[in-house]
Amino acid sequence: MGARERANAKKKKKQIAKKQILKVRKHEKLPAQSIGQLPILDKDEHFSKSRRRGDCPDVVAAQNRKKLSNNEDNVCTYGANQKILVVGDGDFGFSAGLVSHCKGKGSNIVATSYDKAKELTEKYGERATRHIQAIESKGGAVAHGVDATELKQTLPKKLSQKKFDCVVFNFPHTGKQRVHLNRKLLLDFFISAKQMVQPGGEIRCTLKNKPPYSGWEIRKQADVAGNLGPAVEKRFDFSLFKGYRHMTTEPDAKKFDAFEKHCVTYCFVVSNNEPIISDIDVSLFV
Repeated sequence: MGARERANAKKKKKQIAKKQILKVRKHEKLPAQSIGQLPILDKDEHFSKSRRRGDCPDVVAAQNRKKLSNNEDNVCTYGANQKILVVGDGDFGFSAGLVSHCKGKGSNIVATSYDKAKELTEKYGERATRHIQAIESKGGAVAHGVDATELKQTLPKKLSQKKFDCVVFNFPHTGKQRVHLNRKLLLDFFISAKQMVQPGGEIRCTLKNKPPYSGWEIRKQADVAGNLGPAVEKRFDFSLFKGYRHMTTEPDAKKFDAFEKHCVTYCFVVSNNEPIISDIDVSLFV
């Protein structure tokens, strides 16, 4: 057999093998082994469900979205008698809606923003002013320049001594699309928020349950922070908080397509034990 014939035979063999791959993949057969670049297929070996889907965070997130959307009772709500600290509230739209959600009782609500008062006005204008007035007119407290990762240090002294039933952080984001930075933001928030919650209280964090947010591994960050119970997932319903819409960290950033079906509030109960900060694995963020 000449060189040309050998080349043609090899080419034909590859074409046949590729057809075989496509045919078997269509029926979810598993490649058993490979020689060179082309696999030899075992038609009697199938993909198991776990091999096909695995524990991929994005697949799990999609499954959870379906479960939540099918359970209309599993919605994140708050009670008028709960002492609530809201952090990172942009234009204070959520906190204003929360006052309305709590039947107009704002005396148990402390609303905070990362921005200082002047920066807030420059970013959000009169909208933020209206929201602040709505909170304060019902007895709520408002504070600016509060860092969710250093609550004890940045809250006004009087507020920093209080203990809350619930600390809330909706749609946390560093402002950069860097997974490791946003994971660290979550971890630092959990460590900080635990100091502000009385035993048996909750830390609640709302995220979109789809990439890239599902890749931040919120449960893992809570586990590393320690002394937090397993996450209870609840569907976040914007309509329960009158006038609220998500604000990005930068007003000129790409519009956030916050469809309700993708938004989940993760609720973590704080235990009685003191946190062990020294056990944190910093390699998570390398």
